[in-house]
Amino acid sequence: MKGFKTQLTHQIAEAFINVLTNILNAEYEDDDDKLVMAALDEVRIRLMKKVINYQSQYTITFTPAQAIALRILYVHFTPPETTQFSNRLHMIANEVHQFYYS
Repeated sequence: MKGFKTQLTHQIAEAFINVLTNILNAEYEDDDDKLVMAALDEVRIRLMKKVINYQSQYTITFTPAQAIALRILYVHFTPPETTQFSNRLHMIANEVHQFYYS
């Protein structure tokens, strides 16, 4: 499987870091959830390294596991709200679905 490439603004990258930090602070009993959280922690660490060098726009390539974990984040862990972050996460979830499932 190939890596999934996407672009994020600085603001959205920081929002991802904050949301992922909050989600990762919860306790998960299920092994499936723990596996998803491990992949999301990799995403968080990768984004934290990216935002150190400020850019208005970042291009980032996620591993297949990280990309699919982002899709699972949207489908199973994100409350239905309308914000720039949730809209971008929805777009990424759709792009990941098309990239890996179509």
